[in-house]
Amino acid sequence: MGGSLVELQCIYKKIKNYIKYNIYTYKAYFMLLFEPKNDIIKKNKKVKTMEYKKQNFARHEFACKCGCGFSAMDAELLEVLEDVRAHFNSSIKINSGCRCQKHNREIGGVETSMHIKGMACDFVVTNLDNQDPVADYLENKYPNKYGIGRYIGRTHVDVREGKARWDKR
Repeated sequence: MGGSLVELQCIYKKIKNYIKYNIYTYKAYFMLLFEPKNDIIKKNKKVKTMEYKKQNFARHEFACKCGCGFSAMDAELLEVLEDVRAHFNSSIKINSGCRCQKHNREIGGVETSMHIKGMACDFVVTNLDNQDPVADYLENKYPNKYGIGRYIGRTHVDVREGKARWDKR
């Protein structure tokens, strides 16, 4: 592997930020650095890659809002979002995907937030004024699993092991 000094400094900065925020495994981060066309996906405690070109989402849509570069999303979550997109025949706007621990603290997120693991997303189905049908659909389709939250103007979904429901409207 060859690279310019600028590329190596960029890699060093990414590794430094990764270690600082302790996000994912070293293997996953190594793959993220050296497979730029793919994104790292965590599913069933195994690290996999998924090409976003097969999906209707771009990696940058899920990136942490602080600019740290964390943007690895769970494959199962992407499947759920693709399903919602197809069901409502509409695009989806991602409000919040990945969050590093620092950014999560800054915005008042809970310490155990699924956003920190790349397993949660807050989003809006763009062709709906009222987002209630989105949460209704998810709750009916997945009655015994996932975290589904209702907020004013948006829906939260995460792919946790168990079931959780909440309404913060």
